Amino acid sequence: MVFSFTSLGGKVERSLKKGIGPDMFQLQGENYHLLGNLTPPDGSEPKFGQLYIVDTENEVENRAKCLSSGKHALSVKKNDHLRKDIIDCLMKMLNEVNPYVKKFRSARDRFNTDPENSFHMRIVSERLKDGRTYNTPTVSEVAALIPGDFSLDMDKRDIVLQQKSGKLLRINEIHASYLALQYPLLFTYGEDGFRLGIKKGATEKTKKQKKPNISMRQFFAFRLHERKNESHSLLHSRRLFQQFVVDAFTTIESNRLRYLKLNQPSLRSDCYDSIKESENAGKVDMSEQGSEFTLPASFVGSPRYMRNNYLDAMTICKHFGFPDLFITFTCNPKWPEITRYVKERKLKAEDRSDIICRIFKIKLDSLMDALTKKNILGETRSCKFVVGLNLKFRCTIHLD
Repeated sequence: MVFSFTSLGGKVERSLKKGIGPDMFQLQGENYHLLGNLTPPDGSEPKFGQLYIVDTENEVENRAKCLSSGKHALSVKKNDHLRKDIIDCLMKMLNEVNPYVKKFRSARDRFNTDPENSFHMRIVSERLKDGRTYNTPTVSEVAALIPGDFSLDMDKRDIVLQQKSGKLLRINEIHASYLALQYPLLFTYGEDGFRLGIKKGATEKTKKQKKPNISMRQFFAFRLHERKNESHSLLHSRRLFQQFVVDAFTTIESNRLRYLKLNQPSLRSDCYDSIKESENAGKVDMSEQGSEFTLPASFVGSPRYMRNNYLDAMTICKHFGFPDLFITFTCNPKWPEITRYVKERKLKAEDRSDIICRIFKIKLDSLMDALTKKNILGETRSCKFVVGLNLKFRCTIHLD
């Protein structure tokens, strides 16, 4: 938030903090990234990307108090204020290596030297180079300052910032700068985020696959995996890592929902299905049904998904009888595998929720293998389980 160019569109829930429990990041509502004008309205304080352009003589002071001022100010303790010396060091680092910071500084210089002539900044969406080979984009490749008024002869996904338009721009999720603008400390060199057309590596397995490009989920899964020959800034960023994971998950979900909405004919969900479901639900007025779209049963959490799982469980009970055992299997952050992993990296269990989930899944598979194949409690004719998550990052299995 202190160095971000963009703001989160969802509402960050701050009332859960904290007591003696672990740190957590909770986001409510639809998530999206918003980018404001180059300069704030008259009488308003600069925010986010505007801090790189306006009143840069007092930039350290402005960034130090940005968390304790404004509409969504945090209650900061007296001894928990941001250290200005660290802010100054981080600003100098970003000024040297981050291409987006350099371009915003160029806009500042342009305002100072020629304030009368209007111009706008264009952050381009397409790249001329392969992001896997050239991971660090150049300044001229990510953005450009264009004299004159706003023009429409450009890519629709390009981000066009004007001096004072009075509107917030929503950044497209498949824009290459989507992550770099929100997390400049995690993507210090302005590395590209997900974009369309990223090719899979040429292996025997990928040659047999029909899809030559990686999906958004595969991209974020790659970023969350720890590798010895890569920087671990993202994985060791603690609460910022929690925000990144929540942001990535909501981005993937919104992208899937958009795909389902735009591809209803190919998913075999015609008008009759929606009208029939409305009739079963007791709806009388059918005039509103044209604006709805149907989620398939494969979408986790959808009404059809829940209904199908419920019917499967009832069918199993009807065929085999009622369950004999009800087993609860809960993840423990004090498991030696988890404590050993986080201790080596000087982290806490809540700082690596991805590792907790992976270890829990491994132990769950081992438990299911012991129950269904090794028959440690007797022969298993059928089983059904449900995974639940609580606010302390503990996964719980209810196994029948």
